[in-house]
Amino acid sequence: MQLIQGKEKISLSSMKKYINQNVDEISLDERKMVLKMIIDHSVEDSKIHTKGNGTMIAYKDMNKSLIISLYTFIQSKINFKISELNKFPNT
Repeated sequence: MQLIQGKEKISLSSMKKYINQNVDEISLDERKMVLKMIIDHSVEDSKIHTKGNGTMIAYKDMNKSLIISLYTFIQSKINFKISELNKFPNT
């Protein structure tokens, strides 16, 4: 399954890579929203594990629509932060 963004098709594996690389760039509250999205997608509690200071779930335990939703959510938060930073003049 691919998500079409602009004219570019993005593979599911590219979305997983993007999520992994950028999830730490969003705020704690936004990461809590990610966890809520996972829970709301009826992922079994036994598939969600606490690890270190966070929560872990394997991609194999997520359906494709959840991965796309997570990708879209994280990307929108990152893009918003970038647009906010671009409002400041370069010095």
